[in-house]
Amino acid sequence: TPDLALSRSTHLTAGESLHITDSLSLDVVAFDKRMKDLVVRSRLANPLLARLLTQNGEGHSYGVQFLLRQELWRGFFGWASYAISKSERRFEGDESWRPFDFDQPHVLSLVASQEIGRWGIGARFRFVSGNPRTPVVGSVYDARSDRFDPVFGPQNTLRIPSFWQLDLRVDRSFPIGERLR
Repeated sequence: TPDLALSRSTHLTAGESLHITDSLSLDVVAFDKRMKDLVVRSRLANPLLARLLTQNGEGHSYGVQFLLRQELWRGFFGWASYAISKSERRFEGDESWRPFDFDQPHVLSLVASQEIGRWGIGARFRFVSGNPRTPVVGSVYDARSDRFDPVFGPQNTLRIPSFWQLDLRVDRSFPIGERLR
């Protein structure tokens, strides 16, 4: 689409860091982002190919993140992070908002690592809310191509299941010289 220009946004972030001990800290960050001139599909029934996209969208994202971090202490380090947020968009002037395609309201991460002599063990756990999806509510048969085309329901009104991941690590270091291992 030749007439598309840059989207605009305003970001606001505020945070605080609290040092609980010399090696343990807690960070809290709140954020707000307002977006204008987002690219959206034209609402016309049969737009010209070069006018399929317009810049009539707007959006906002906001939330807060907590980070508890233990710096290296007696061979141990780790952190726990949790973010709660919301990301929505709409056509300018519409009353209803819908989730952004990658809106993830809950994100939790836990990381821990311990060194024991030349050995190291560690783990990482992540949990993320499922992304929004648009439901398929039916289908239409296209005889020309001999296929069924989906009929979609309201955009991004479902979520895929939440995602979680657990990674485990065991390692051993070997000296390669005085300063290398």
